Amino acid sequence: MKRLTNKLFFAVLISVIFSCAFVATTVYVISLLELWIYTKIAILGMALLVLAVLIYLFVLYFTKRLIKPLNELDLEAERKLPVYAELKPFEDNLKEKSNRLEKQMKKVKREHNIQDKVRREFTANVSHELKTPLTSISGYAEIMKNGLVKDEDMIKFSEIIYNETARLITLVGDIIKLSRLDENAIKEQKQIIELCSLCESVISRLEVSAKQHNIKFELIGTKTAIFGIERIIDEMIYNLCDNAIKYNKDGGKVKVSVMQTYSEAVLSVSDTGIGIEKSDAERVFERFYRVNKSHSKEIGGTGLGLSIVKHGAAVHNAEVEIDSTVGVGTTFIIRFPLQ
Repeated sequence: MKRLTNKLFFAVLISVIFSCAFVATTVYVISLLELWIYTKIAILGMALLVLAVLIYLFVLYFTKRLIKPLNELDLEAERKLPVYAELKPFEDNLKEKSNRLEKQMKKVKREHNIQDKVRREFTANVSHELKTPLTSISGYAEIMKNGLVKDEDMIKFSEIIYNETARLITLVGDIIKLSRLDENAIKEQKQIIELCSLCESVISRLEVSAKQHNIKFELIGTKTAIFGIERIIDEMIYNLCDNAIKYNKDGGKVKVSVMQTYSEAVLSVSDTGIGIEKSDAERVFERFYRVNKSHSKEIGGTGLGLSIVKHGAAVHNAEVEIDSTVGVGTTFIIRFPLQ
């Protein structure tokens, strides 16, 4: 930078000295000539014009020489600086961290896109699931309001409205539960829970439904204590057992097992039902996803039960597994870490 400044100063100095000498010489020569004053002025003007052209050419030539090294620089080429042996581990560590950070950024972006897609699908599904019972309720209520229902059909229409309303209430309740689990907006404190007793309580509440479907329950296991939120774990067990009844065969069985190892408590719910295809097994925990839509429509449900199970497990740092064979049955396993 200092050398460039010196060259510029030298060029300006030469230009000034040359200009002064040229002008002085021209004026002196003109003064010696016996010419009219106008002729002298014209000669002086031409001399100044020649001086300007010469200065321009000199500056242009000198500028090109100055910027020639800059033009020869290859700014696109990668600069390869020598690396000292002492700094090699630091350079490798820096590259490793940079690659790891880039992978994490790509992973975060990919997860964000997935979450955004799930959110859009959830909004669309909620709109559809809410619209269906509301349309049914509105239609039957309008017919009744206009007096187009026979007296003997009044109870039937009222029952339809009641069932659709109950379905709507259940759906809204499940959406609220799932929303709270998503936002981790849970006020209850975790406490010690006896898992086997909780399973027994859930089975007793489902006895009527089990008898209607001719399903037999079997509970095996020993007392196993875990640390969690009782309401959420109760909902998880209830949803799994309820699905085991709904998607079972007539005269089938539901086996609930509670075991404990040195590091975890294992809860499993097995049925002898219709089973799930492997391609569907990966998606059963998605919101509103139904394996058999026609069968699901007959048995009811909101399509959010297993999604609540998955999110409830996440609250307790538990893992959910599924093992299913079409025509044989399905087993859901929840592994709770022991604290």
